[in-house]
Amino acid sequence: RVSDLSYAKQITRLIKTYSEEIKSENLSIIGDFNTSIQGPSKGPHQENLQMLDSLNLFSAYHTLNGLNHGEEKAMTLKWIGQEKKEYLYHCDFIFLPKKILDGGKSFIYKLWSGEHTKLSDHQPVVVDIQDKSLQ
Repeated sequence: RVSDLSYAKQITRLIKTYSEEIKSENLSIIGDFNTSIQGPSKGPHQENLQMLDSLNLFSAYHTLNGLNHGEEKAMTLKWIGQEKKEYLYHCDFIFLPKKILDGGKSFIYKLWSGEHTKLSDHQPVVVDIQDKSLQ
């Protein structure tokens, strides 16, 4: 059955259900959250970010680009609303353990562009993790 919970509250449930695994720093959360600072889910989204932060899980995009949530330069969703009004959101995330983000790794964060943007209203997000010791 489809959940009666908002997208943000579904993410809250996921975080609470897997909090022990998240704390172990052996779990990543990746995907379309359908919540963001830009939209009506701002408050619950911020609460989820605080919970993830307390569990040492952080957005790769924001960490690697030195940005706070709400300062995004790239949006991952273009939503066309009533009267063809365009809304842009950053709601697709890669949350990684702090030990990976700080563990001597370098990252490249990519958003699709060009022809790929016609495939979906969401931009797939990719992070390449490269061990500097292998270079």
